[in-house]
Order: sequence, then C-alpha cells, then structure tokens
Amino acid sequence: MVAAMSFKTINNVIETWETIRRMPEWEKEIGVGLFAKFFKMEPEAKAIFGFREDLDVTDYKVLISPRFVAHAMQFVTMIDKALNMMGPSDEMLSEILMDIGAKHARYGVKPEYFPTMGKALVSVVGSNLGEDVFTMEVQESWIEVYNAMSHDMIKGLGEVYTVKKNDISTEIEPQQQVDSAIWT
Repeated sequence: MVAAMSFKTINNVIETWETIRRMPEWEKEIGVGLFAKFFKMEPEAKAIFGFREDLDVTDYKVLISPRFVAHAMQFVTMIDKALNMMGPSDEMLSEILMDIGAKHARYGVKPEYFPTMGKALVSVVGSNLGEDVFTMEVQESWIEVYNAMSHDMIKGLGEVYTVKKNDISTEIEPQQQVDSAIWT
C-alpha cells in the first residue's frame, strides 16, 4: 500500500495534516465539512450512516447536531490514526484498513462511495489549508495516499461480500483511481 509511495508524497500529506491538527476544533471542522460534502454528492449514503434520507446537510441545525458532529469527528479520528501509522507500520495499517472495510461492508457501504469520499476529503482539507499550502503537488499527494488507503478498505469490503455470498463468486470492481484533473 503506502510502501510504494515516495517519501515526498507521504511527507506532503503528513505535514499538511499536522497543519490541520493545529486548527481550533479541527476534528469537528474537517469532519462536518467532509460529511456535508459527501452527503451532497451521495445522498443515498445517508441511510448507511444511520441518517434519514431527507436529512438536509445545508441546514445549520443538522451540521451542529450532536449526532452528526459525533459521527463526523469519529471518522476524522480514524483518518488521523491511519495517517499516524503511515511509514514503518504499512503492513499493519493495511490489515487494519481491510478490517475497517469489512466492518463497513456489514453496514452496506458500497465500493463506489470511496472515490466520492476521497473527493470530499481532499476538498475539505484543501479549503481549510488554502491555496498557498494546498498546492497541486500536495493535492496529488493527498489523492495518492487516499487511493492507497481506500484500496485496502475496498479489499476488506470485497472479502466480506465474498464470504457473505458463500459460493456465489461476485467480482468487486477495483477501486477507480481518481484522475487528479477532475479535482480541480
């Protein structure tokens, strides 16, 4: 997974994540922004995350509701832990991400949600860092790291689906690698 990435790529992500972590209420800010964007792009995913399909993520009351904020912050904590494991613990990180993917498969998370979640994450990180810090090179680093991590989670999803469907072999499409040109 991460082992094939350059030091520069990993360093770009870790350094910019550290900048994010120094912001006031960073977990809440990133998490709420991320899920608001994700649910706008994938409205049917609301139910999978335990929210009503008619949840209006443009409503300020929704965005500050304790349940929405808690879920968003929990997701950011997971990202934080994964990014902290990058480097010497690549194999363990891959196994953990596959386990997380398997857990999410039981909730009904679909592989096609991962590129959308990645786009939302990179967008929120970029808007919080600003153009001076979030350069095209940094953006491409984030896309590469996200694709690698989500690949392991999707692999975990696939294993659960294979077991779940017993003898019926269903191919899970490999993760779409997101072309950085569509992110701009």
